[in-house]
Amino acid sequence: MAAASTTAFACTMAAARLVGDRVVARFGPVRTVRAGGVLASAGGLLIVAAGHPALALGGFGLLGLGIAVVVPLAFAAAGRSGPAPGQAIAGVATLTYTSGLIAPSAIGGIAQATSLTMSFVLVTALACGLVPGARVLRVPRRAASGSSPRAVAGGRERP
Repeated sequence: MAAASTTAFACTMAAARLVGDRVVARFGPVRTVRAGGVLASAGGLLIVAAGHPALALGGFGLLGLGIAVVVPLAFAAAGRSGPAPGQAIAGVATLTYTSGLIAPSAIGGIAQATSLTMSFVLVTALACGLVPGARVLRVPRRAASGSSPRAVAGGRERP
């Protein structure tokens, strides 16, 4: 069941990443991540409350589907940020790769200290944080409209 859970998570994440650009283009990064947060949270709740392994598998699938585009959108937002986007991208990379290494051990450690259910309660709570946290992915109007980076004053571009 552990292998099937990982497979469900990875397959839905891969499928969502394949169509993620189209979804983000249609709904925007904030709405996409908020909807993903709802899906991931529902998946986490299903994992926690599942009375049958098939339900838990569905929960892992929803979790993967929900968080699939978060990291790519975080990298994109970092690339648009401030005067040193390279530093921002490096910061996002450090956080995402470090958390990817630490998360499985942390989930296992929490499960060892309490229960596997409690560890997924924490995962679910973190997934819920995607809904309000998505606002940081808002694309500035200038970047969204494709206009030049020069300032606009009184409806006219300024050099």
